[in-house]
Amino acid sequence: MPAEARSQPASYNSTLMPWPVYLALQNRFPQRIDETDVMWLHRVKPILEAERAALMPLSTRDFRNELRSAALNRGMRRIVGYDEKKMPGHEARRLAHNSEVISTNPYLQGATDPQAATKRFEDEMVEWLADMSDVSTPPSGAIFWNGINENRLAERVCEWNRSFPPGQVQFGQLEATTDVQYVNNKYTWTYGNAYHKYGEKVSEMLGVGATGHVTAVVRWGLNKWSIFTNTELPRMLYIMEGQIAKGIAPKMTDLTIIVIEPLGLPDRVKCYVNSDILSAPVWDKTVQGFPASAADCIKLAELGSYVGTSGYCQGGKKVVPASETFLSYLRSRPRNPSPATPKLLRDIEAIIHANQPMTRM
Repeated sequence: MPAEARSQPASYNSTLMPWPVYLALQNRFPQRIDETDVMWLHRVKPILEAERAALMPLSTRDFRNELRSAALNRGMRRIVGYDEKKMPGHEARRLAHNSEVISTNPYLQGATDPQAATKRFEDEMVEWLADMSDVSTPPSGAIFWNGINENRLAERVCEWNRSFPPGQVQFGQLEATTDVQYVNNKYTWTYGNAYHKYGEKVSEMLGVGATGHVTAVVRWGLNKWSIFTNTELPRMLYIMEGQIAKGIAPKMTDLTIIVIEPLGLPDRVKCYVNSDILSAPVWDKTVQGFPASAADCIKLAELGSYVGTSGYCQGGKKVVPASETFLSYLRSRPRNPSPATPKLLRDIEAIIHANQPMTRM
């Protein structure tokens, strides 16, 4: 056994639980910070028994989702701070537990800067959590958002999917149908913190995996500091460009961007489909916090000429590829909105923020 490897608990001798079995179970059912070995075993045993007894695929899926939720949230608890008012003492235990792991992690041994080691541990954990997350969406069903109430959108997507036979999902959205649903709204989102990094990473993964006719719904246009503008959208478009340049049929074939109250236009809602996206507005805010109305925004450019500033566009890169081959492909595609568009247009009122009502009638 390597010197840095964790010792098997004394209670798990070779007659009770062989070491490889113990490791395999720890990987499947991560042990919580405040959970003793005995408590962990008592929690895991009924799940294993239920898995063995389960005959219906649906039951097996339910247990698998429960375990994915437990694993993702355990990882998040390790790197995202607690609210001390709600959970006094937990933050100190989290930091102590992380320090122990960091000091014994062979990748971090010998670190002279504890803060740098903690930062590296956080980054590695974010990568691990993102890599284990399932962010797949159905063909022509992926829905992205920017500047609207993503939780209300998630509710609507779940409702739409309920109209199909059990087990079938026709529309996919990050907080509704991917593993992000297990951690959404459970932690504080602060720009640059671990929860934000995780969200940005899995959002990019969702964009990479999107296929068919993709849909986005945004408020006032594409804002200059959103993940969608700087990472998801350009990543999708540049993947398309690369595939088209190689003579390969792109996995993402079409794009509809639904803009609620687009800046500079009198329209209540406007759908930009394929080559139309080049004229979609990009905006920045003129107030502290998120804008309450279009009056708090300023139009910067049209999407076709806009250069991003962060994420995938770090260092300055056009959000929309400028190659003539790619632009010709966009112009050749029909301007038929995506399958999700009629449902989104019907439920527009339900997905905007309560403090940002529609102003154009």
